[in-house]
Amino acid sequence: MKYILAVSTWFVELNSWFQLPLIAVISYLLGSINTSIIVSRVALKKDIRDYGSGNAGFTNAVRSMGWKRGLIVLFGDVGKCAAAILLGQLIYSGNMSFDGGAGGRLLAGAFVFLGHIYPLYFKFRGGKGVLTLGTTMALYDWRIFLIAFSVFLIISITTKYISLGSICGSLTLPVMVYLFSQTSMTDVNMSLGYTFVAAFMAGLVIFKHRSNIVRLIKGTESKFSFKGKALMEKADDQL
Repeated sequence: MKYILAVSTWFVELNSWFQLPLIAVISYLLGSINTSIIVSRVALKKDIRDYGSGNAGFTNAVRSMGWKRGLIVLFGDVGKCAAAILLGQLIYSGNMSFDGGAGGRLLAGAFVFLGHIYPLYFKFRGGKGVLTLGTTMALYDWRIFLIAFSVFLIISITTKYISLGSICGSLTLPVMVYLFSQTSMTDVNMSLGYTFVAAFMAGLVIFKHRSNIVRLIKGTESKFSFKGKALMEKADDQL
């Protein structure tokens, strides 16, 4: 009997190791489906990366193609992220040694985020990942998302710099992931692992905003306005 139990345990552990790369690959491939590039090519026969800020993200899509097509991009990018994360949870939670799928959600979110920024199908030129990161956090832990989103709104509204709000909101995430995981997990290593993933994503968002940071320092970064079309015309692409 003990040999049967040993083999069963080994099979479960082996299966869990296969789950991780499966989640990563599926999520990355889903993330590589860049809605703004697809919409611009289908609707306008052009590449969104040749217009506006050159970024394949939501804000540039709205500015370059209008609100209707921009909303298609929004739903598409949020949808692919949600699909990957829910699939990651489904696969990951099948192993009882894990935490009900939270790890699967975060892992899937990290790779769909990576695919969005460096899409396989579009020569690795994608968006900046803010919208994808926000969706990941909303589905991972809505409390963390609300805190980070509040920071984003406060900074963006008070300074009128969307880029600064995006950077500050992103910096909030690994701190919040660490604090919340410390109170809900008994495994310190798992808590640190989750924090590392969140820090990786936040760091990549900041890296993608490096040109914005230079302009912020020089005082040449574009501000946004809620009046008329100024929001889309003046705001440099952040999403």
